[in-house]
Amino acid sequence: MYTKENLCEGAIRRKSIRGWGYSLAAALFLIVMAVVFLAAKRPEEGNSRRAETAKWPEYGSRAGAAEFPGSGKGPEEGLLKLSAETMEAEGQALELIRISEKDRQLWKEKFLPPLIAVDAGHGGVDSGCLGNGKIAMEKDINLEIAFRVREELEEKGFRVMMLRETDEFLEKEERAELANSYQADAYVSIHQNTYEGKDKSIGGIETWYDGGDGTRDSKTLAECVHREALRSAGAVERSLIDSDGLYVLSKTLMPACLIETGFLSNPEECRRLSDPAYQEKLAEGIANGIMEYFRQKSSGVHQAGPDAVKE
Repeated sequence: MYTKENLCEGAIRRKSIRGWGYSLAAALFLIVMAVVFLAAKRPEEGNSRRAETAKWPEYGSRAGAAEFPGSGKGPEEGLLKLSAETMEAEGQALELIRISEKDRQLWKEKFLPPLIAVDAGHGGVDSGCLGNGKIAMEKDINLEIAFRVREELEEKGFRVMMLRETDEFLEKEERAELANSYQADAYVSIHQNTYEGKDKSIGGIETWYDGGDGTRDSKTLAECVHREALRSAGAVERSLIDSDGLYVLSKTLMPACLIETGFLSNPEECRRLSDPAYQEKLAEGIANGIMEYFRQKSSGVHQAGPDAVKE
């Protein structure tokens, strides 16, 4: 039998249950909204973390890199930095987004340290010049100096590609094509010289460039490399030579030079060129010359020294 008191208790109980139901629904709604909000927020945080891990390497942490023109740390955030690190380092163009060739070059100049193609001449079946009773082979000395040049350049913050790292033979066409396909900013080929006449005292450093295309500024690169190699090694100076169509200098698309660091036909020079300590001096000079070239380029100076002029 329902009494007035029972009816009141039932009504209160129903209101209490209904209140708990509303509270539970509200709580579930808040939980769902929180999950949706976090799900929407997560990609942004992921992108932020990805941009953080993709930050351009701190080239300034290497010796001398902070002084290096054009070795800025790259953009603070974003897609370009990721594409530059993952694609340019592999020698590919910036293809992550479609941009014009002009913009591509501007981005490269602004955000990437110059890429230097270091070419150790000869190799494999092509031994090059021989010295010291045919014991000293040009191809081996070239490669030793090239390795040291790479180390010096990387310490200064440059990017470096070695056209060969082993005793392998490359055709001259392959050498030019490699440097071009990787869009190197400068090409330096390392060689040794010889004199086939009777005078074995002939020696010294000479550096070649292609003067046929003045737009590439190869002569300035050759001058810088020649001068700094002489200064560092204390070698005899020969001359700068316009190669007049030497293949690897005329077919590369960037400033290019070829340095003959000495004469293997000269017994004394052959001994020095086989000495790791002297190779290090040559490598330091070549790297300093490359750095000086890009310093001049960044500041608009065509010629180093007291006669330097601004553009």
